[in-house]
Amino acid sequence: MKMLRAFVRAVWTICKKDVRVWLRQPANVAITVLPALALLFVDALSAGAVGRSPVALVTLDQGARGQQMAQVIHQADLFRGPTSFA
Repeated sequence: MKMLRAFVRAVWTICKKDVRVWLRQPANVAITVLPALALLFVDALSAGAVGRSPVALVTLDQGARGQQMAQVIHQADLFRGPTSFA
């Protein structure tokens, strides 16, 4: 418990310092937030680039669970392409 209290105190001290710096220099808010927003933008572009990719789903399991899994993947509408049952 003592270590947790010390950790929370350290985090709180850092947060207070950051807020003081932000209030003194508002440009630092942009410097802090913009890299995170840029990363989110790049991730969104990456996710959009692979959506609806052409794939072939081959189901080797003829059991009920295998068929159910193939149906779930097919109905997710994330990929396009044929489904074959081997």
